[in-house]
Amino acid sequence: MSEEKRKRKGYFRKYLFYDIHKVLCLWGWELFYRPKKILISKNAKKFIKGGALICLNHQRTTDIPCIQVISPFRRNHIVAGEVAFTNKTTSFFLKRFLAIPINREAFSYGQFRDIVNLLKDGRIVNIFCEGHMNLVPHTIDEVKEGPILMALSAKVPLVPVYILPRKNIFERQRLGYGEPIYLDKLGYGKHDLKQAAAYLRERLIELMNLVEEDYYKRRKKDK
Repeated sequence: MSEEKRKRKGYFRKYLFYDIHKVLCLWGWELFYRPKKILISKNAKKFIKGGALICLNHQRTTDIPCIQVISPFRRNHIVAGEVAFTNKTTSFFLKRFLAIPINREAFSYGQFRDIVNLLKDGRIVNIFCEGHMNLVPHTIDEVKEGPILMALSAKVPLVPVYILPRKNIFERQRLGYGEPIYLDKLGYGKHDLKQAAAYLRERLIELMNLVEEDYYKRRKKDK
């Protein structure tokens, strides 16, 4: 089989279902969430180009479909725990929606390599960088070192994005976008994972404060 045919076969197996869903349903996601995208500076980007690891907070299960409006015109791969793939039907659809199963307790080299290869190929990968659902409002837990190592290995930026949980479906979904973090330019290497993770957490906290400030300003105006 030629390389071109192999790529075409890979596309149909991996992306056809997702692309059809994007064309048919993106307007529905946009209407449901009505996202308000808040940039921390002019260097932050709503429309992310090239390979990037989007680092997100995680407070509700609704954060997962919300990923579709964070980078609406890109294919959004998402890292998800293997526990979500135990049911065959659920697993089938999760994989069609570009979910990447990982074992959080025993993260393997093969899983790590698959994510790094996607990033090197210019894809977007979304990851909940706290490593679990944080049920305490207005907080960001310690960021795991795995996302740092992935970005360093693939030589792509980290893009911090904060999702503010909605009180109800009538509110707009507020999203805070940080500046892309180029770890090598900041002097972080594979021996500085803990420090780089702390730096990423600080950027997410800044976004959290920015987005919450915007939310409460709006509420005061409504009153």
